[in-house]
Amino acid sequence: MYTNEQFELLKQNQRRLASEEIDSFIAFIDRFYDDFNKGLHKFTSRYIETITNILNSLNIKGLIDRNYGGELFVNQAKQEDVKQIAQTLQRYVEKLHGLDYLAFLREENRNVVFVGPNGCGKTTLLRHLISLTGEADISYYQADRLLIVDTSYNPERDFKQFSDTLTSTYREATNVNSSNQGYYVNKQLNQIIALFEKKRSSELEDVVANKLKLEDSKTSFILGTWNYLIRDRQLFCDGTLKVRTLEGNEYEIKHLSSGEKNIFYFLAGIILQPEKKYYFIDEPENNLNPSIVTQLWNIIEQRMPNSIFVYLTHDSEFVSTRVNSKIYWIQKYDGHKWEYKPLPENDNLPQNLMISLIGNKQPVIFCESEDESKYDSIVFKIMFPDFKVISSGGCTKVIAKAKAYKTAGLPQKAFGIIDCDYRKQSYLEGQNKHNVFFLPFFEIENFLFCEEILCPMIQEFSTNKDNAFKNVLSAIKADFIAKKERFIIRYVATRLHELGFGDGIKSLTTREELKEKYNNYVQSIDLDAMFNAYEALFNSVVTQNDLNTFLRYYDNKNILSDFDKILSFPPNMSYAENVLPFLKKNQYTLLPTLRSKYLNGIN
Repeated sequence: MYTNEQFELLKQNQRRLASEEIDSFIAFIDRFYDDFNKGLHKFTSRYIETITNILNSLNIKGLIDRNYGGELFVNQAKQEDVKQIAQTLQRYVEKLHGLDYLAFLREENRNVVFVGPNGCGKTTLLRHLISLTGEADISYYQADRLLIVDTSYNPERDFKQFSDTLTSTYREATNVNSSNQGYYVNKQLNQIIALFEKKRSSELEDVVANKLKLEDSKTSFILGTWNYLIRDRQLFCDGTLKVRTLEGNEYEIKHLSSGEKNIFYFLAGIILQPEKKYYFIDEPENNLNPSIVTQLWNIIEQRMPNSIFVYLTHDSEFVSTRVNSKIYWIQKYDGHKWEYKPLPENDNLPQNLMISLIGNKQPVIFCESEDESKYDSIVFKIMFPDFKVISSGGCTKVIAKAKAYKTAGLPQKAFGIIDCDYRKQSYLEGQNKHNVFFLPFFEIENFLFCEEILCPMIQEFSTNKDNAFKNVLSAIKADFIAKKERFIIRYVATRLHELGFGDGIKSLTTREELKEKYNNYVQSIDLDAMFNAYEALFNSVVTQNDLNTFLRYYDNKNILSDFDKILSFPPNMSYAENVLPFLKKNQYTLLPTLRSKYLNGIN
């Protein structure tokens, strides 16, 4: 059970102080201590130790009279004592409020990833956590790392003095309020290089004295890891760190690339310094090749099994490599308060997709497309340039993803767009409640052949501008009529599929029960009524004699290439190859009109 002697001393003097403000602070601290003690049985030992160190930072004894157990001489007591105590308690209570942000470390010894878009406060949150815990438990590596080697840097000979300077530099390098932060980051790098060279020298002396095996030295591990990750040159140390090409040419470490310096900076900075409970790494992927960054942090994590690594990133590829890590997404930051929660798990939104959406600030559209090369994805990216368009597969997958996104409470608006296909109008309209909307065309190809797009294309390219549209309408009508039976059969087949036969079959135990279930199912379906209904629908479409109405029901995957001759386009020019370039050229005039007419609910 946690107790704080200085706080207990303050409570004993509570009556003498006679301050409602202090009484309020004491009541809050009491509740905090009580809640902390109630959770001790489930908190990890490292979390308990970290929070205990923070709780012990209350320093009030020097403001309490010695006659009451404090350290303040009686003749030093002043009227301001109560005010000073209240101010100290207020700062302490503010720190206790801030400890809520460390709750993600409480109950599991697992590495952690915070993900979110730029500007959501990831770095600010991290720095806030650093300010709460101080340097005792947490080591912090900031995102702003423009690493420049100063070959004129001359470290102190005395190792203790050098270590004190390194500690001071680290403090300034992580101080966001310092105007010289960048200077201290570079100074820190040069001190880490000096630390490596000092450590290398002492380890080699221990090897000569048989006190250490070379393969067990930390500097050998760092050199070996760097050379494993960077295969086309070699990092070595002959008193000073240098680089050697495969051809044997040597050069100074200052000529390494930013990524290569980052690898050394992390390896030496973490491995050669006293081990910390937590390592907070801001944008670990900065300046590093994706294939290398994964290996680097895997190696460092394995080398430091007793530490927890907390990463802040918006790189979905890196997040996906942190196997068995807790993933949190920062929902918002208003300048004073952060809101974050565990990344929700949902079968309809794979984790890598979820991460990429969290790191995105644009509203989202899920569309019926298997990949980004398909018409749906291309068209909607042109039509909705301010949206992130996600290829999601078929209709049911689009609807499932839109529902899952809404359930997960992710930060941006999300919509789905589906085709009509053979689906009932009532079904299509019913998806609006899930923010899923439909284009009133059988498939995306039909939309690209709609009157609003076809007519301006005819006017620009056709050599028979007066008759091309009428000829196409007649051809589509004729083909539609020729396929009447297929139209009716496929609509009826789709309804039968929707009606299904699966309800309640798992409870059946005998063949007789299954036969009875099937016979009742068949008898409940009036096929003639279905045939008649869709024949009536077919006749209605033909009677309207309208191109877009035909395209709502016309099942022809090759529609974009079947009518080139009728369109009277120039030789070797096809509608299919030119419709997308035409849309891109007119994306600020034609497409806004189509978006407003057919998908007005997406905004």
